[in-house]
Amino acid sequence: LLLIVLSFALSEWVVPYTNEKAQSVKSHRSVAALGEVKGYWSREGQRFIYIDYANSQGNLRDIQVVDFNKDYHLQSLINAEQGKFIQDGQWTLQKA
Repeated sequence: LLLIVLSFALSEWVVPYTNEKAQSVKSHRSVAALGEVKGYWSREGQRFIYIDYANSQGNLRDIQVVDFNKDYHLQSLINAEQGKFIQDGQWTLQKA
């Protein structure tokens, strides 16, 4: 029941909000152009990524990666305390 409520809440409120935020942030070329980012959401297909903090050096803090199936049922959840952008859109997570 909790997963059903969570899935409904995500599809009704979080997904539209995150799409809007993702488009806003994607309009910038990179984190370096922004300097510092707090509360970044991104969607890649059925994967949602939340980064609480990122800076121009590529340091990340408090990252969540949430994967859903096509019906937005939770498939996996990764929480990491830290991360680092490497290059070409790749990054590593520590303390996951």
